[in-house]
Amino acid sequence: MQSALQEDVNAVGIMMERLSALWKTRAAVNQEVPDYWGLSFDPEKFDFSESLLPFRNHPVWTNLPDELRTKCLSYAWGIYNLKTIYIECDVVTPSCEDVIKAPPASANRMLIQDLLSAALLDEALHTRMSILACNYIYDMRKLPPLEYTDFNLVKWRDRVLSECGSEGERRLTRFAIACASETLITDYLKTMAEDRTIQAVCNEVTRTHAMDEWSHSRVFSVVATDIVRGLGERE
Repeated sequence: MQSALQEDVNAVGIMMERLSALWKTRAAVNQEVPDYWGLSFDPEKFDFSESLLPFRNHPVWTNLPDELRTKCLSYAWGIYNLKTIYIECDVVTPSCEDVIKAPPASANRMLIQDLLSAALLDEALHTRMSILACNYIYDMRKLPPLEYTDFNLVKWRDRVLSECGSEGERRLTRFAIACASETLITDYLKTMAEDRTIQAVCNEVTRTHAMDEWSHSRVFSVVATDIVRGLGERE
């Protein structure tokens, strides 16, 4: 039993080492930052993938004048980036900081700190990319910036955390929600990352973000495996 557990610990550690090595060559933050703003702007292209709109087939939407549909999709790009900023800052970053500051008592302790500190650098770049990409579209379309803060995931997270009975429970809850966010966002990003019909800058920024998040999905899953293994039954 003890031998099997040790083999499992070693297997997780090996995977963490591979992910750490991959980050050095894969992460956008380690590459020369592309000149997104040098990409041509096509006013005839949408700024957001229409297929992601839940009301895309509604007759009110399909019958809108092209000018209004374009404006709505520009604001869809804006609110998508605002949501990204809130998730990076309020959901993912605090969880990474929790584990970096107080990593689990594990043989992979230092590797966990390495992976999540690298993820923090990625998230800081994603936040900056979202700010720049959002403001770029506002500027090119001559639109007043959207002010919005009422994101369901952030509100739900705050409510769940307020119901926790201890700081330890809050830490685990923060990490669990961050894991869900980091492993599920890839499907959402995939659509725009592969959509060459939208504005070039919107496609490229999303593609860069998606490449990092595909790796983050694995990082958070592996770190979760290590953390969960060390929890007691009640935890």
